[in-house]
Amino acid sequence: MKTKIALISAVGIFLGAFAFAASMSLSPLNVSVKSGQTFSVLVSLDPQSGKISTAKVELKYPANLVEVTGFSFVGPSWIALAQEGYDLVDNTNGSMIKTAGYPKGASVPIAFGTATFRAKQSGIATISVGDKTLLLGADGKNSLSGAVAPVSVTITVPTPTPTPIPTLAGTVVSSTPKPIVQPTQSPEVTESVTPVPSVEPSAQQASILGTIGNKLDLGTDSWPVSLIVVLALVYGAYWLIKRKLRKQ
Repeated sequence: MKTKIALISAVGIFLGAFAFAASMSLSPLNVSVKSGQTFSVLVSLDPQSGKISTAKVELKYPANLVEVTGFSFVGPSWIALAQEGYDLVDNTNGSMIKTAGYPKGASVPIAFGTATFRAKQSGIATISVGDKTLLLGADGKNSLSGAVAPVSVTITVPTPTPTPIPTLAGTVVSSTPKPIVQPTQSPEVTESVTPVPSVEPSAQQASILGTIGNKLDLGTDSWPVSLIVVLALVYGAYWLIKRKLRKQ
């Protein structure tokens, strides 16, 4: 009889512990951002069976890679406990604590709140649930069970985009140098000189010259004789004029 009572008590304790179990989750589990950008992590609760009346959530993170910039509770039913030990943002040691009560008790899966982070430098940051996390039921006992998967954040350095340099005309200067085109030399133009043809005496000119020659030969048909006659006449006329001048 005592054995049956002990067995029933053990089963009751096991079922009671299982009945008040609650879990927590973070999402998304993988984040990819660039340094300087912000991102959010959602904290969700699942009472499974029973009710969660108070939740105290601690998130741990590497302060050299990310920092908390804000936190907001989801829905109006959560009443925040902004007291020392229940509310904390420590970006030096990488710890955030947020605590709130749910007056009527949360009996269904529910979102707790959203934490906003800013990426500081490149690296891989892990955001996990800390040891100070509690999910309390009406009896004031912690019903959190099971491990909570952490969030992995991959942070990269943004690649700077080169800014085009506008010219005075508003066009963009290309970074690729253009090949220099050598001017094509035009072939030298040699000036051609057209030879002036020698002028041949025409037939009319030859006829005139022949007529003059016939008059000058004095009918002798000999140029030398005609020349002597002409010189003799000129010489005689010269002496006649000279003598005439002396007499005067």
